[in-house]
Amino acid sequence: MKKMRTISFLFAAVNAACILSGCGKIAVEQPAHDYSSIAEIEEAANAMYDEYVQSISERKDAVKAGSMKAGSKTMKFSFEVIGTPPKDGYPIYIALRGGGVGDKAVADEQYDSMKKHYRWQISTGIYIVPYGITVSWDEHYQPESYVFYDEIIETAAALYQGDINRVYLLGFSSGGDGVYAIAPHMADRFAAVNMSAGYPHVLKIGNMYNLPICLQMGENDSAWDRNTAVAEYDALLYEYANRFGGGFPHDTYIHVRGTHNQGWSDWGDQEQSVITGAEVAKWAKNRSSAKQTKCCTDAVSWLRRNTRDPLPQRVVWETEIYAEQRSSYAFYWLDRDEELTDVTVDASYDRDSNSVQIRECDAEKGTLKIYLNPKMLDVFAPVQVEVRGKTVSVQPVVSDRIMHETLDARGDQNYIFTSEIDITFDGNGEPAEICAVS
Repeated sequence: MKKMRTISFLFAAVNAACILSGCGKIAVEQPAHDYSSIAEIEEAANAMYDEYVQSISERKDAVKAGSMKAGSKTMKFSFEVIGTPPKDGYPIYIALRGGGVGDKAVADEQYDSMKKHYRWQISTGIYIVPYGITVSWDEHYQPESYVFYDEIIETAAALYQGDINRVYLLGFSSGGDGVYAIAPHMADRFAAVNMSAGYPHVLKIGNMYNLPICLQMGENDSAWDRNTAVAEYDALLYEYANRFGGGFPHDTYIHVRGTHNQGWSDWGDQEQSVITGAEVAKWAKNRSSAKQTKCCTDAVSWLRRNTRDPLPQRVVWETEIYAEQRSSYAFYWLDRDEELTDVTVDASYDRDSNSVQIRECDAEKGTLKIYLNPKMLDVFAPVQVEVRGKTVSVQPVVSDRIMHETLDARGDQNYIFTSEIDITFDGNGEPAEICAVS
């Protein structure tokens, strides 16, 4: 069951500039903030997170047992802490095994293999290998799988000195299928992802504006058209980047003469012969016309060049891409209610002007929620909110309740938000209210 929050617009209790269809601006009294300075907010946020860490301490038992409840099912996994933690904590690697044929013996063998596959390239970090909720073609992205990924990331960061801004997802074969599926559903969780030798059963990439992805494939890996599918995915990333004027960072490596798991490698320092960059599109049209190049395609090295920005200035969000059993709809610093479905949102904020711009939101009805904290904007000053050609000045309310609820939703200290501004659409695609809530 998804944790949903019901918020009443108590205009007498909240200082807000509101649009009420056709009524213009309404001024109401100065809000009563729960905190009066950034120092107080930081102190409270640290105390909340310490309390949260204590509240999940029993998860150490699950890590020790290598088994964690995920919804109504159980995930078996290995969890290895390697080396000495860096200043900011251990990078966290989640590696998804191959298999995908419904055969437990194959799954067992691939699980043991993945415990070593990328492990050798990691000198310091937390290396996690999930077995899979099921033994099936879609074993890594069952509905309950997403519950596990959220909780194991939170656990590694809170209880094992993991760096929650350096969480990396890798997968080979069936595990590559998993990366294709998981990345757009949880893009705000990862710093970068690597997909090797998988197939994208559903081409959905709209949430990956801020998430770097490395795509690796054997040139002759033709089963289920994996090789041509990776070129299509590469082209789709460029298409989205053109549409939104940037974003969707990626590298694609088609390994020359490679098959599914022979003739190439996604680990190690040895240079590989690949087709990459603009040559991928040429290869898709005429293989012989594409130029080859040599480069290192070590997945771990590629991933660790990237660190997540949990509060990117611009977010592109396709709300239809979500996992039902996750505890929240929230995505970076945006959220929604149940009615705001199948919508593309393009939103940005600017610290200099203390403003939020909704560049695109094709909603007919429902509520778009904008979360704020002092790392983004001045929450003690009015925020200019622009949507559908209307600009409204809204005074955020610094709320203890919102801080607790946003921490609880994702267990990530970066996503402790002090304030919330809601944009509610009237059923005809017009913003009926733009209000701060407390």
